[in-house]
Amino acid sequence: LIGVNGEVEAVTGITRDVTERKRVEERALFLTELMGRLTPLYREKDIVSSTVEALGKHLNASRCYFVECHPDEDRITIANAWSAPGQKDNSGTFPLHDFADTQLWQKVETGAVMVEDVEKDPRTAPALERFHEFGIRSWASHPFKESGKRTVTLAVAFSEPHQWLPWEASLLDHVIARVWPLVGRARSEAALRESRRRLRMVSDHVPALIGYVDQDEVFQFANGRYTEWFGLTT
Repeated sequence: LIGVNGEVEAVTGITRDVTERKRVEERALFLTELMGRLTPLYREKDIVSSTVEALGKHLNASRCYFVECHPDEDRITIANAWSAPGQKDNSGTFPLHDFADTQLWQKVETGAVMVEDVEKDPRTAPALERFHEFGIRSWASHPFKESGKRTVTLAVAFSEPHQWLPWEASLLDHVIARVWPLVGRARSEAALRESRRRLRMVSDHVPALIGYVDQDEVFQFANGRYTEWFGLTT
């Protein structure tokens, strides 16, 4: 607004908060890059390791890992965890209640859980010794419910108190929803390969000629004795 003397007396304008939009764009970019990195991988270990390292670094966290909960056996399993330089590796199998009581684990299994400071949160008081052992001061997790009672959660932790934001919890949800089915597929394929290996080992030692020819008269299978007898190559 220009005053009677020709000088500017006021300025009007419109501003728009684009923070949320930028967060959505950043999340989409991260997920696209992550899935591109995982596409050529087929081993469970490689899929898990690549995921937790990428997410941990993206959030500038001190550690990131998948937790498989076995409540009926009172144990959890953490495999191929990622931790920042100088942080103790927390991979292994532990009693379930070493990290939380029954009430907290029930929440972990059913939805997102965020703990800003384990030393101030009453839910984690019984497990402070374990958290101190691994240098965990703050953590958040999001579950992926598998068939049966077993639950898998994706967890991110900091060595200092951390105020968790909604977009961080949302990112954990999107990551585990995309990645854990890949882990399940990798496990199934590994089990199939192992089954075929065992079948081959058994059939090769059977004192008989075993072969299978399809409708096009192409060999699909022949055990060791069959190939030796007819001089075939596999």
